[in-house]
Amino acid sequence: MISGTIADWQITSSSTYPSSLVKGCEEKNARLFRTNGLAWCAKFKSSSEWLQIDLGVQALVSEYFVANQLTEPSFHYATG
Repeated sequence: MISGTIADWQITSSSTYPSSLVKGCEEKNARLFRTNGLAWCAKFKSSSEWLQIDLGVQALVSEYFVANQLTEPSFHYATG
């Protein structure tokens, strides 16, 4: 996602905060280390919100990196 190999159309989410209220909350801004200060913003503060990345092929994802504006970035290992 950082390199841009994943196209914007491959990134979807459960919701997006309305652009009429906050500019730049689209899914395409979920990429890490953006220099424009933009980020994906879910419409609701809920644990049921999600971000989905279409890799184009069936794949096992074993590690992922999560960052937000409130906490330090963290590295996770997928289980199950």
